[in-house]
Amino acid sequence: WYFGKLGRKDAERQLLSFGNPRGTFLIRESETTKGAYSLSIRDWDDMKGDHVKHYKIRKLDNGGYYITTRAQFETLQQLVQHYSGNFPDNT
Repeated sequence: WYFGKLGRKDAERQLLSFGNPRGTFLIRESETTKGAYSLSIRDWDDMKGDHVKHYKIRKLDNGGYYITTRAQFETLQQLVQHYSGNFPDNT
């Protein structure tokens, strides 16, 4: 699920490929914030149809990770487990 230096548009192309269901995700290095990551998730709704949501994953000084400061995790794996099926509002 970690794709390293994959751009936003390439992430969208990858996730919107045939056969990937809603909830398929990947984590990549942020293009805009050095040292941060982006979580990209395939989603669907009546208005937009199939689309991809992107969330910035920030790194804490102590080495943890978060999308929102209310939920902090020691590892990216823990963050992924927490948010699997539990998407926050797009940030």
